[in-house]
Amino acid sequence: MKLLFDLSPADSAVLEAERGPDERVMYCLPFDCEFERRVDGRMVFTDRYIYKINEGRLEAKGNSLTSRTSRLKCCTVAVPSSPRWTA
Repeated sequence: MKLLFDLSPADSAVLEAERGPDERVMYCLPFDCEFERRVDGRMVFTDRYIYKINEGRLEAKGNSLTSRTSRLKCCTVAVPSSPRWTA
């Protein structure tokens, strides 16, 4: 499963302008629908924040997907520092 998709140049510029210099991107996942319309968005998970970038615009930034300060509404995601796999 691919969990680190590429960002477009416009989305990358938005992320670079917003994220901290020591913030590490861990996951980047696309999303293509929002409510009843088709979009070209990315959810970028760093070691500090979650960014919702949609069509070249930063729509939300938060440290939890249920944060009251962000407009992201979903479930809380815990990002492990070192993934553990079991057979």
